[in-house]
Amino acid sequence: MDTLMQSGAFALITALLVACTASLLLLSSQFRKELEAELIVPGCRRFGLVGRSNMTDQYSPEHNGENLDSSATCKIKALFIYPVKSCKPVEIEHNDVILTGLRYDRQFCFAQLKTEEVGKEEGDLSVNTEWAHNWKFITQRNVPRLSQVDIQVWVPDPSSPSYSPDAEWVKSKGCLACSFAFTPEWSWNLEGLKTAFSLLKTKLAQRDIRAEPRLTFKLPIAPDEKRSIKYNREVMKIWKCSPTAINVTSEIPPDTLAKLKYFLGVSNPLALFMADPLNHRQVFRNAPTAEEAGYQPGVGFADAVSCLRS
Repeated sequence: MDTLMQSGAFALITALLVACTASLLLLSSQFRKELEAELIVPGCRRFGLVGRSNMTDQYSPEHNGENLDSSATCKIKALFIYPVKSCKPVEIEHNDVILTGLRYDRQFCFAQLKTEEVGKEEGDLSVNTEWAHNWKFITQRNVPRLSQVDIQVWVPDPSSPSYSPDAEWVKSKGCLACSFAFTPEWSWNLEGLKTAFSLLKTKLAQRDIRAEPRLTFKLPIAPDEKRSIKYNREVMKIWKCSPTAINVTSEIPPDTLAKLKYFLGVSNPLALFMADPLNHRQVFRNAPTAEEAGYQPGVGFADAVSCLRS
């Protein structure tokens, strides 16, 4: 009798575990579909490689160079662009080369407002009483967590069922979808329970116990005239240059911007700039001369000309 009861209890526990597992898998699939649907930009398709990478076999013995002979030729293994300077890259299969380099590459850059003495270079310890507030670019060198800001490029796709010439992001020739992980503090109230549910939903959708909810904001690739009215052109210092760039911080909701500052660990005012298409930053390092090219090459926010001369 005891054996029969134990067998029945074991069968019941097993059935409950199977039912719970099946329910969790169904919820996980449903949450994943909802998450993927939220990420889709109406009227656009995602640009670049999705779900695969040319770098998956980079550590394969055939690529270690040990068996190369003098007749071996080099080839490009993978291509990456960095639409927002120092943030996560986008791997691509092919791309267009435009005046500033690869299309979409380093056209946006974060900057923080710095108070600096006028007319002084870094390392100059002389006393000066004149001060100025300047926007100065930031990179992973001084803000490492920029590497954790994810970037997706979305471009108009006339074959998309949701395509319309008047769609918000179609009019802007596409957008960048930028996201970062953020889990707010929660407590035993209604908002806290919503946060807890959002956290659980994210972990189930990604099937990863470490997964966190992500906050997303979008940036227009080529804003139309109506959208551009709210932008300002301001001087932004990048290395020793001080080009005029377009401040597009207004595209980030204030609450999201505050959370992004916290995520990055930046205490100074934070801004996001777009390269001014009418004012390319002229560079000379790695670049042909104006006499050779017929003009002085310029870039967006790249450190130098991205294609070396052979």
